[in-house]
Parts: sequence; structure tokens; C-alpha cells
Amino acid sequence: MSENLRLYQAAVYSMNAVVVRVDPARWDEPSKCADWTCREVLGHSIWHTRSLSAAAGNGDQPEEQPEAEVAGADPLASWIAARDAVLVGLDQPGIINAEVPGPFGVMRLDDRLRISASDLYTHSWDIGAAVGVDPALDPAVAEAILPGLMAAGEVLRQPGLMGSEIEIEGDASVIDRFLAYCGRDPR
Repeated sequence: MSENLRLYQAAVYSMNAVVVRVDPARWDEPSKCADWTCREVLGHSIWHTRSLSAAAGNGDQPEEQPEAEVAGADPLASWIAARDAVLVGLDQPGIINAEVPGPFGVMRLDDRLRISASDLYTHSWDIGAAVGVDPALDPAVAEAILPGLMAAGEVLRQPGLMGSEIEIEGDASVIDRFLAYCGRDPR
């Protein structure tokens, strides 16, 4: 198993730890991701999870539609279906070496997994922090993902990707540094 696949699986389980504990009445509350509700953040994550599953050969590429519609009336059920499909799709020998479409052009699926892990990890915090559910972020995962984000630099700082970095104390935890780099205020 590649490091990127391990990171992606950890991000999936962090999101899962949040989604299964969200009170269904709270999905339409504002998230910590600017201008999106918790339902919309999850819908975004579900769409990308389905897209990754399709890239791994398990299902069709999802159609573009509003994030809230992707999450649907039962966000938990929509998430579970997407989660299970991507884990099945990624459980194929050699699949991580496949060349697939990614956010920055064609890339190895293994490389796309690291990008997807970062997005899913951030959004699990966006939902959890908004509704008071601990996303149980693993510092080792944040430590592994953060250098790649920093190396990508300003290319990630554009509408629809990441906002501006939040300034925090120099002795902040790796989780707080990860979140701040992703434009979230962990305080």
C-alpha cells in the first residue's frame, strides 16, 4: 500500500467519524468552509469521492450538480455509498499506478490520492467544527500532507480551492498549522 493511499484512507475515516455523528437536523447549518452549509461541504466531498471512485474504475464519472443535491435528503446514506464505492475501487492490485484525470491534468491515481486526502481531511474539520463533532484528525496525517500543500504554494490559493493562510502562533500544533495553511482558523 502506498503512503498516499494510507493518507487517503485516514481522511476517509476522519470524514466518516464526523458524518455518522452529525445530528440530521444540523446539515443545513453554516460550515467552517466559507459560504457553504455542512450539507454542501459534504456534497462536495461526496462528489469528489465518487469522481475518485470512477477514476479507479468503480462507477461512472459523476455529473456536475449543486453540492446540496449531491448530499441529498439523507447525507449519511449518500456518504456511505460514496465511501464504500471508493474503497472498493481502490482495492485493486496496481490501480494506484493508473493514469487518471486530476484537478491539474492527467496524473497517477496515487498522486491524486494525496490531493484528495488533503481536501477530505480539511472538510471533515469544516463540518465537525461547525456542529461540535470532533473529527479526530491524526497529527501524523496532517504532518504528511502539509509539506505538499506548502510546496504547491499559491497555485492553491484561488476561488474554489483554498483561501488565504491564517496566521497563528509559531508553536501551534501540526493540526492547527495544517488548518491555518488551508485558510481555516482553528482557534
